[in-house]
Amino acid sequence: MSEPLLSQDIDPTPIRRLLRGLYSNRRAAWIRRAVTLSIGLAACITWSRFLALVFIAVTVFFILARLYLAITATRLFRRIFRPKRITVTPEGYLFVLVTVGVGAAAINTGYALLYLVFALLLSLIVTSGVVSELMTRRLSVTRSAPRAVFCGERFEVTVSVRNGKRLFWAHGLRISEAAVNSSLKVEEEGYIAAVAPRKSATASVTLSAHKRGVLALRGVLVETLFPFAFFRKRLAYEVAETVIVYPAIVDVGLHMEACGRMRSLRRVPLYIRGEEDFRGLHEYRDGDNPRRIHWALSAKHQKLLVREMDTRRADKLVVVFEPFVASERQREEFERAVSLAASLLFEAHKRGYETGLVTRLRRRTVTVFGAGRRLMLRQLEVLAHVEPLPPDSNWLAHLNIRRTEGATVFVVSARPSAFTNKWQQYLKNFAVVRTLFGTSKDDS
Repeated sequence: MSEPLLSQDIDPTPIRRLLRGLYSNRRAAWIRRAVTLSIGLAACITWSRFLALVFIAVTVFFILARLYLAITATRLFRRIFRPKRITVTPEGYLFVLVTVGVGAAAINTGYALLYLVFALLLSLIVTSGVVSELMTRRLSVTRSAPRAVFCGERFEVTVSVRNGKRLFWAHGLRISEAAVNSSLKVEEEGYIAAVAPRKSATASVTLSAHKRGVLALRGVLVETLFPFAFFRKRLAYEVAETVIVYPAIVDVGLHMEACGRMRSLRRVPLYIRGEEDFRGLHEYRDGDNPRRIHWALSAKHQKLLVREMDTRRADKLVVVFEPFVASERQREEFERAVSLAASLLFEAHKRGYETGLVTRLRRRTVTVFGAGRRLMLRQLEVLAHVEPLPPDSNWLAHLNIRRTEGATVFVVSARPSAFTNKWQQYLKNFAVVRTLFGTSKDDS
């Protein structure tokens, strides 16, 4: 069961947001103290009653604001007063304007019929407020979100709303996500037409994440316009969940094909290329290897038959990701490089390759090698957590290079560096090496 915590941090009112800024921000706190002390000092120097009254009023205001923030944050206050946001819709403003006009006409003319219409309009406004309050009473909210999603792609979360009332239905509930920012956007809201007493109903909310890493889903917004759409009543429910956001996947087919051509042109030793598979037989021609003559079938058919063999390529792709940047200005290029690394691993998994990832997380070097979807998701999770680091030329000093033998190795970094060139020269003795950068140009 979740509890409405609108006045806390999920969906604060403008007044509360302003007051929190005065106390939570260190710079604002220093400004507040400096202004208060300056007014008090000026009042003492000039012996001005006006400045003294201003000093007392400012001090009392800050004390009352502090008490307001402390009291409204308590669980008891939230249980008793059920913090919520009520806004008047454009239709509501129009209806109120019409009601005021009818009331003014009734007072000026004294017609009983106008008084009756005025009373009817007022009763509709009161009924709208009471019924909308009844719709949002005793609701509990739960959310089910996927464990991991890709950056920039839409995903759905399932929100379940339970109506705890015994007699009354809950109508016209619109479901959305709270604490939306530049990293999280609501693409489509959910809607529940009605929830029966002591029953539950579900709705799907479509979201999209625009920043890789760990995404914190803090709460769910439930609002209603029922019955006349004069008022929008909104409550925020604290339902905390975390979602891992994998890097965005881009098209890297051209890079994969280019490396395939480089691999086919390069002479790779047999123990690196892989084993040979039997393809078929053909009649002996000049230049064929005599060791591949199938003597038993040649004697049976009275002609020399030679085995045709296919060399199974060792389909292995290794991404060496260099998470080093010289300055914060390279952040965009760094994110593009992370996306390239993730896309290479994702494409290699689709083609059935064995994959490997070598990178650095904080103070340790991370290596993830293997095959299968579970391992690919583990690699993407590592890339989701990787952050820019200062340059370190010895981070691969203890890496077992023989794990890259016969593989297609992509060295990915934000920008070209001496480290990238050094490892390209070293790794090319064991594998096909290609370098990719987060800038618009690629080296190979």
